[in-house]
Amino acid sequence: MSRRLSIIYSVLLLIFASPSLLSPVTGDLAGDRQALLDFLNNITHPRSLAWNASSPVCATWSGVTCNRDNTRVTALHLPGASLLGTVPPGTISRLSELEILSLRSNGLRGPFPIDFLQLKKLKAITLSNNKFSGPLPSDYTTWMNLTVLDLFGNRFNGSIPSGLANLTGLLSLNLAENSFSGEIPDLNLPGLRRLNVSNNNLTGSVPKSLSRFARSAFSGNNLTDDNTSPPVGSPAEKEKEQKEDKHGIYISEPAILGIAITEFLGKGTFGMTYKAVLGDAKVIAVKRFKDVPVSRKDFKHQMEIVGNIRHENVAPLRAYVCSKEQKLMVYDYYPTGSLSVLLHGKNGNEDHVPLDWETRLRFLIGLAKGLAHLHTQHKLAHGNIKSSNVFLNSKRYGCISETGLALLTNPVIRADSSARTELRYRAPEAAYDTRRSTPESDIYGFGILMLETLSGRSSMDDKKEDIELVVWMNNVLAEQWTGEVFDLELVKTPNIEAKLLQMIDLVQLCTNRVPVKRPEIAKVVEILEEIERE
Repeated sequence: MSRRLSIIYSVLLLIFASPSLLSPVTGDLAGDRQALLDFLNNITHPRSLAWNASSPVCATWSGVTCNRDNTRVTALHLPGASLLGTVPPGTISRLSELEILSLRSNGLRGPFPIDFLQLKKLKAITLSNNKFSGPLPSDYTTWMNLTVLDLFGNRFNGSIPSGLANLTGLLSLNLAENSFSGEIPDLNLPGLRRLNVSNNNLTGSVPKSLSRFARSAFSGNNLTDDNTSPPVGSPAEKEKEQKEDKHGIYISEPAILGIAITEFLGKGTFGMTYKAVLGDAKVIAVKRFKDVPVSRKDFKHQMEIVGNIRHENVAPLRAYVCSKEQKLMVYDYYPTGSLSVLLHGKNGNEDHVPLDWETRLRFLIGLAKGLAHLHTQHKLAHGNIKSSNVFLNSKRYGCISETGLALLTNPVIRADSSARTELRYRAPEAAYDTRRSTPESDIYGFGILMLETLSGRSSMDDKKEDIELVVWMNNVLAEQWTGEVFDLELVKTPNIEAKLLQMIDLVQLCTNRVPVKRPEIAKVVEILEEIERE
């Protein structure tokens, strides 16, 4: 008996003495899921985050981004999520692969979450506009990958830690609108591009290592002298601002160096797209063009046209870079993924949650409204409609990306394997010449995308020996097998039969081979909204 007790004691001692056995395993997605659920269950959040323990973390959890293989959580974005109280310790810090953390504009309070320093792969952290208080930690040696630290608009006090100088990769540091006191430490960070310590209680002088930053970065303190560049409002700075604003949304080549590329998203007609992080921890999508057979002047002209388009169903162009070496475009990043990803999974992986009827319909309504805005207000055809270019906006309706880019490509597109996906969306009259795109050819592409959404099949039915989707549909309908057209997930929806028949009628109208017989986009919007109301 005593031996048995001895064995039990030894086992208990082993368990309680081993830190690795005290907390959940965090080396996989299951561990990340549990860490997020523990965070959610231990913090006040009047607004639902829609985190369901039974749903896929990477595909459906709002604010959560995973790596390319969907095996780990790499980013957590919860800005303005009505989070209240203190950050539960031992929750977020268990996301060992986390690279981006944004909790800005909430009601979080208490001291700086010291266990965040365990996130060794962190590249950007934004805690701005909360109610955090107290002094900052002194040691940051675990954050060797950090590029962005934003603590703006809190109640932190004490001195600015000299240990921040160890963050040698830091590009952006924002400590403004707090209650820091004492002198500014000599932060010898040659790579630092953005600094703001304004509106604190700082005294002394500006260190020479930081004198390259404008006076506005230090205003609202009690500094005794000025080693900084010309003050805000001076002729030199006004001239600089005017020069920067001259090109509207244009940003210079050096500015792009402040963007941290975090993930390759995909390759399309115009080039490659990456997920990236700006200096303020905002996540964006960056498209890098391959061959652009137009002059820099024409490229900039087209970018200014596209940049002035503002509509909730058209993905906005936020900025662009045009240099001799490369041409880039900056868009918002949509964490839920494109319609293509939600329909077919990433890289064609069928292991994903089927898209419900309401979401599919809202994708189509939003896309139709976006095209209506382009066609009527800007007299502009999109020219490259496909499911990988359609995303969900903040209102959960579709929005179209890559507007106006068809005019920047080679006029003749080869019918090789790399282009065949895009070709399947193009109307017969514009199949091999993107510069012949018209509102009518957009309607044809919309019809193909609509059929893809209803059937759950890709734009080309690979299982049918290279048969185009519209040909497959017509063959099925000719045999009176209408039910075979629709995704089985849609057929399960109660009272949907009549709506699906209306939708397939609209598909046939949109994909008419005669352009003038296709409906105008305004009529398409009207029909879809009527179906939504039924």
